[in-house]
Amino acid sequence: MIVLTRLLFPFILMSRIVRGGRYIPYGLVGVVTLFGFPPRASAAAPAPSPPIVVEHADTWRGTSVDEQFDLIGHVRITHGQTTLTCEQARYLRGRGEVILDGRVRMAHRDGTLTADHVMYFERDRRAVAHGAVTILDPKESTTITCGQAEYFSSPRRAVLTGAPQLVRAHDGEEVVITGRRLEYFFADADSAKRAVAQDSVTVIDRKERITVTCQRAEYTRKPERAILTGQPRLVKAVQGSDRDVIVTGTRMSYAFLEKRAEAQGQVVVTRGQLRGRCEAVTYDSREKRAGLTGSPVLWEGTSELRGQEAVLSLTEETVTRAVITGNASGSYAPDDSAAGSSRKSTIQGRVLTVSFDQDIVREIIASQNATSLYYPPRQGTEARGPNRVSANQITLFIDRGRLVRVAAEGSVVGTYQAPGQTTPRQGNGLSPRRGASVQ
Repeated sequence: MIVLTRLLFPFILMSRIVRGGRYIPYGLVGVVTLFGFPPRASAAAPAPSPPIVVEHADTWRGTSVDEQFDLIGHVRITHGQTTLTCEQARYLRGRGEVILDGRVRMAHRDGTLTADHVMYFERDRRAVAHGAVTILDPKESTTITCGQAEYFSSPRRAVLTGAPQLVRAHDGEEVVITGRRLEYFFADADSAKRAVAQDSVTVIDRKERITVTCQRAEYTRKPERAILTGQPRLVKAVQGSDRDVIVTGTRMSYAFLEKRAEAQGQVVVTRGQLRGRCEAVTYDSREKRAGLTGSPVLWEGTSELRGQEAVLSLTEETVTRAVITGNASGSYAPDDSAAGSSRKSTIQGRVLTVSFDQDIVREIIASQNATSLYYPPRQGTEARGPNRVSANQITLFIDRGRLVRVAAEGSVVGTYQAPGQTTPRQGNGLSPRRGASVQ
């Protein structure tokens, strides 16, 4: 039978058969099915994978000696659940390899891969693609583009290099992930869809105008979030302003559905002139707030605010208020160094509520065991002693670090020093619910 096959092989290649009422070239499937090739494995060997089947080619040629077949024009090949189409292909049956060129498309279940050139390996169902590679996962509205890709069937994943970019667009949302190397895992019965990007990674949430750069990002679909490490840096672009919200730390996570970012480890938050430092921060873009924990410190100009926790409220991405709790304290001095003493005035209480105008401190309210220590500016070369006030609540009105007015309420006690006096005066200083201007 083998001898007959080799004798008739040239004629078989030229023959045609009728399928579905139309003439098509007699594919390799006909040759293999009618005459058969010698078995490669013994009866004791494991069951082989389904054979490669050439379903169509406009023209093709080959020899049975080296088992090499060249297919040209509208090539269609199937291998189990995988379908390969292209303009031309070379099937090296002896090596179990297929070389495909020209508008190559590989479809497998719920995903497709297109490229200029693909090398397909029969044994492990692996594919190596080059040139304008695109992977589509329509079920997840995900598109990946790159220069080179290697596809693996078990587990189903693709390793992409050559400027890979993942884009997921769904319901007006768009997530973009780039890096020098990207590994994409398709969903199977025992695994969820996820992607791992490495080296010069960028993660973008276009709707929220949030961009995160880092060295490694692990993206999962359910829940849809990204874990970012390797010097992550988040930038929230503020429309119509050059003062973006910037967050850095050693580790960061971002939840795309909730629009919430969390950063840990030596965290620094910056917005215009306002800067904060803490051990952890949670930034909620929808709620327009940021929570800082781990002994946060805030700076604005010469003003400094401290506590155990702080919550920042934002309006149109501008910080409008901060609530600082846990041994809260603040210090301030005029921004203009020529204004007077370099000593900083202080205020403290269990809670500090700070109001901002364009990220600049305008008002500080200390409540619950509030205490204020104010250093008046020098008069000529003469330094003046501090004024001390304690009350249930103290309110300071500040303009660029300069105290403009102070008000105290409830059990007010203090010492104050009027202009020209060298000895502090003891008394109630400020009557309840009444403010005093500061000269």
